[in-house]
Amino acid sequence: AEVDNAIKTILIKIHLATTVHSELLSTGDGVAIYFCRHKKLGDDPFFMAAEVYGYSIASGQQFTMDGGSQVNFYQNGFDSIINFGFKTDAKKNIDVLFSEYSEKLTMPDSPLHGYSVLNYISSHDDLSPFDRERNNPFDAGTRLLLSPGAAQIYYGDETARSLSVAGAQGDASLRSMMNWDELAQKKSRFHYNIADVYQHWSKLGLFRQAHVAVGAGVHQKISDRPYIFKRIYQHDGINDKVVVALDLPIGESVAIPVTGVFLDGEKLKDYYSGHSAIVVNGMVKFDSKNNMVLIGKDVHPSARSDGN
Repeated sequence: AEVDNAIKTILIKIHLATTVHSELLSTGDGVAIYFCRHKKLGDDPFFMAAEVYGYSIASGQQFTMDGGSQVNFYQNGFDSIINFGFKTDAKKNIDVLFSEYSEKLTMPDSPLHGYSVLNYISSHDDLSPFDRERNNPFDAGTRLLLSPGAAQIYYGDETARSLSVAGAQGDASLRSMMNWDELAQKKSRFHYNIADVYQHWSKLGLFRQAHVAVGAGVHQKISDRPYIFKRIYQHDGINDKVVVALDLPIGESVAIPVTGVFLDGEKLKDYYSGHSAIVVNGMVKFDSKNNMVLIGKDVHPSARSDGN
C-alpha cells in the first residue's frame, strides 16, 4: 500500500527482552533506510523510544528493575524513554521544571546528554495524571509543550477531554469518548472554552514543531517578572533560537528583551498571535495583548516532495 510521504513517524509497541533491543535497532536502521529512500521520506535513522514502567528522568541511564537489577536501556538501542516522572515534576515551579530538565538533557556531563525522554501529562493506564480534573488545561499544555524533551499528547489533552467517567472502573475512565462535540460547539467548562483550549495547544505545538530549540535547546532564564527565557540549539550544523515570555499582563503590548539571542533589525514572529515585529535596541514588541509570546524566526514548512 502507498504511504503518504508526510508520515515520518511509525510507532510500534513491542514487548521484548532487553538484549534484543540493540539488534532491533540495527535491523530497524536498515528498514528505515530502505523505506525512506524508496518512499522518499528522507534519510533519518531509525529512532526508538522505550516504555519502561516507572522510569523517570531522575533515573538517568540506569533503571532499577523490580528484582533490584539495573538495566541501561539507552545502551541497549533506545534513544528515548517514556518519562513517568513528568506528571509529578510538572507541579514544580515552572522555571525549576524547565531548568532541571534542560540540565539533565543538554549538559555535557549529564548521563542523558545526547539522549531524550518522552514527557506526558496523561495516558491510557496512568491513574495519576497531571491535572486529572482538567482545572487548568492551559497551564498543562504550557508545561508539557514548552518542557525540554519530547512531548506525547494523549488524545483529548488538547481539548480537556474528561478523565472521569461515571461507572467506569480503573483506567477505563482514562479512555472516555473524544469530546468532538464540545470542541465543535465551542462549549464552556469551568472558567474556559474548549475551543480556546484547543487553540492554545495548537499554537504551542506548531511553535515546538517549527523550532527544535524548544524541546532540545539549552534553557536560560532572562527575567522573573514577567517570566522570560531563551532556548538555544546548536548541533550538527543546525542553529535555532527562541525566546518565550509567559504571564504577561493581558490587554497590554509588552516589549520583550532579546539581546544576545537576536540582532537589531531582525524580523521575528510571535507564534502565539501570528504577528511579526522588528528588533529595535535589543527589544521586540508585537501587536499582541495575549498573556504569552512565543518568539522565533518565521520558519516555513519544507515543500512536500510530491509538489503539494
